[in-house]
Amino acid sequence: MLFGYIESEAERIEHLIKLRELQDESIKKGKGRFQCFVPLRFIRPEGTEGEAGGASENVLVDLKTMAISRLMLDNFDYVKAFWPMLGVKLAQVALSFGANDLDGTVQQYRVVDKKAVNSRDSMSVEEIEAMIGEAGRRAVQRDGFYNEYMGI
Repeated sequence: MLFGYIESEAERIEHLIKLRELQDESIKKGKGRFQCFVPLRFIRPEGTEGEAGGASENVLVDLKTMAISRLMLDNFDYVKAFWPMLGVKLAQVALSFGANDLDGTVQQYRVVDKKAVNSRDSMSVEEIEAMIGEAGRRAVQRDGFYNEYMGI
């Protein structure tokens, strides 16, 4: 869910409710399901009109959205803190606000200027494992369908 562009907070909640209801309906009918929910804050390009909010305000919005998403989407197994968009440290903190997925090593991500989110181009498996461990969590490698496996 891209948020923080033109929608209100109430509209964000409506979106989460619709996702939860759609997931419930799909599971009940034995159809497919969403594997993961990824909340992504809109990052206004530098030099464009509109309020971007201060860095601390954005951090609070990101963490609140993560926590609310985890609580409301009780039928989603995974909520992702996408570190290339959040930045490494904020994604690490998000693991204590309901996120249980960070995504992977990501070799090239060019959708947003990495300076705008204080992020990096990539992280090694060892760096990600250390980041997760420092947050008091256990790192698990998985494939695109969330099947866990050991080692690369």
